[in-house]
Amino acid sequence: TCLNEKPEGVKWWTLHLSKAAGTVVVGCLMAGDIMDNVNYFMVSVLLEPKLSLEVAVSVLFQSLVTTLTLVANSVLFIIATSPDGIWLYVSAVGFVTELSKAVLGVAKSGILGHYIAKEVTEMNFQICFMHQYPWWF
Repeated sequence: TCLNEKPEGVKWWTLHLSKAAGTVVVGCLMAGDIMDNVNYFMVSVLLEPKLSLEVAVSVLFQSLVTTLTLVANSVLFIIATSPDGIWLYVSAVGFVTELSKAVLGVAKSGILGHYIAKEVTEMNFQICFMHQYPWWF
C-alpha cells in the first residue's frame, strides 16, 4: 500500500466514505457527458438520411475522452491515501474535462471579440422530422 500504516477507525471510514462520495460525484458528471454524446448521435440519426462520417468520428473521439477520464479517475481513486487528496483529484480532472466548455462559453460571451462571438452563438431554427423514430428509440 501507499500508506506507512493502515488507517483505523475514523480515518478508515473517512477515507472510504470520501472515495464513495467521490465516485458518486464523478459518476454523475460522467453520466452528463455520456448523455450529451447519446443526444448528439440521436439528433444525427433522426435528422440526417444516413449516418455521417463526421458524426461517427466525433462520437467515437468523445466516447474515448469520456473513457480515458473514467480510467484516470479510477486510478486516482485507487492511489488516493487521504480524503482531501480524493477531492483534489476530482477537482483537477473535472477542471480539465470542463475546460473546453468553459472556453466556448467565454467565446460566446463576446470577451474574445464580436466576430468570434457571432460565429459560435447558437441559432434559432425549426426542425421537421422527415423520418419515423427508429424502432429502438
